[in-house]
Amino acid sequence: EIGSGLVGSEMCIETEVLYRTFMGREADKGGLDYWVGRLSKGESRERILKAFAACPEFQKIIKGFGL
Repeated sequence: EIGSGLVGSEMCIETEVLYRTFMGREADKGGLDYWVGRLSKGESRERILKAFAACPEFQKIIKGFGL
């Protein structure tokens, strides 16, 4: 959990960058906790990146651009 000392960690910062890049917004606490939790349990950055690219929120954004 973010409250347990992961704030400012490399995993937390990387996840915040993914939110800004893919969603165009800051991460919400629940989402940040979820993704950082997956990373801290050993999930690869590549899988997290692919999950962001495939998520419904991002798909809606790219659909809005006609892609």
